[in-house]
Amino acid sequence: MLCDIRERIQINDTDNLFRQLIITVLLVYVYIKIFLTINQNKKFRAILDKVSTDYESYNHLPEDYLVIVTETIEKCKKLEIIWTLMVICTGLAFILQASVLTLLSQFTEEPRKYMIHESLIPFIEELKYDTPYFEILTVYGIYTVIIVIIAYTGFDGLFYITVLHASLKIKTYSHKISHLMEDADISTINAKIGIIVKEQCDVYRFIKQIQSFYQFWLASVFTLVIIQISMGLSQTKAGSENTIIYFIFATAASINIFIPCYVASDVTSTAAEVCNFLYDCKWESVPDTSVRRSIVIMMARSQVPVHFTACGMLTIRLEIFVSIMQTAYSVYTLMIS
Repeated sequence: MLCDIRERIQINDTDNLFRQLIITVLLVYVYIKIFLTINQNKKFRAILDKVSTDYESYNHLPEDYLVIVTETIEKCKKLEIIWTLMVICTGLAFILQASVLTLLSQFTEEPRKYMIHESLIPFIEELKYDTPYFEILTVYGIYTVIIVIIAYTGFDGLFYITVLHASLKIKTYSHKISHLMEDADISTINAKIGIIVKEQCDVYRFIKQIQSFYQFWLASVFTLVIIQISMGLSQTKAGSENTIIYFIFATAASINIFIPCYVASDVTSTAAEVCNFLYDCKWESVPDTSVRRSIVIMMARSQVPVHFTACGMLTIRLEIFVSIMQTAYSVYTLMIS
């Protein structure tokens, strides 16, 4: 593929250059995910263990808490299904297009074969459509599509699950806050406050764990997605045989950046609501000054915004998604001008 890119640059073939760069960026992105998973497997494992431990503890919660847990699980399922189907459809689009075009070509005067991804192949360029080279390259192309699907659904999907899990943890201790003053015993209230504070600190540590593992991916995803969307749209020209698959590709890239922004914003908004739960828990009617002081301190801490950042440089929120889409469109118009 690198040989193809060099050849396209030499002959100034921008359309095919962009087409090759789209797949190159995609594969580089996959290698980054594999490297992070292997190189930081301890962090990866710690996140998975934390989620598993928390869900095991949720089995022993009262019914009203299980409603909150169930809602989050359903949201996770919906996002995972949407993302998985989008990734699979995008991968299958390349395979199906090559298969359909090859089949339809057999009914024409000049039948030919189509690759899953057309590219210049060194040493066998003149032989790549002959047996067994074509079959080997087809199998390799299908294998590459499968690896890409696994990398995108697994690595990205885990981020969505863990971030929504952080939101769930905030919702559970917020629910505890709403019932904090139901017991008249001051020592019991103080004990409940202690438990809530521990859970709050646990959430902050968990968010730091997620950011520590995903920070490089978060920093790179925004730049790479802009390239993918703009170059993908540049291939959707009227009459081009690649219009459909690259439109699907650009749509998948857009969803790939929308979901992280959506789930990160969900954590931010959920954390911001904690202060309201504290204020409404009737703390002012408690005569004990230590309880009132604790609630005031908790309210002050909960007013500090909770954000996911990319290496501390970029705050991930829905506004960033809009900005990225605008930038990608600007790059696209520059490419076709």
